[in-house]
Amino acid sequence: MNRLLITGTAGLAFALLAGCQQAPTPPADNAAIDQDTLCQVSTWKPINVASQCEPGQKVLYRPDDNAGAEQSALFAAANCDLRFSVSATPGGTACIYRPIRSANALATPEAEG
Repeated sequence: MNRLLITGTAGLAFALLAGCQQAPTPPADNAAIDQDTLCQVSTWKPINVASQCEPGQKVLYRPDDNAGAEQSALFAAANCDLRFSVSATPGGTACIYRPIRSANALATPEAEG
């Protein structure tokens, strides 16, 4: 009986652990990731970023010197695909671009120049 219990427990543990080896499937709305193109922006506002970048591109936010520290967080929340890595430093934020759906409601475009 002890041998049967050990064999059953080992079999159950093996079956559970074998499921951990499966690769996760990407979400259905996963845009193709463009690793060859870098889109650089200097504003966190989604409507401005949407006019310069395409979904799935690498995007680099390089704020002006007078930008507040919270702007990197605002940029990441509004413009980054948070299913992937985000790198945020005082000098900028890099991530995979994914526009938020309510971008048009957040702000009007900044004047360029």
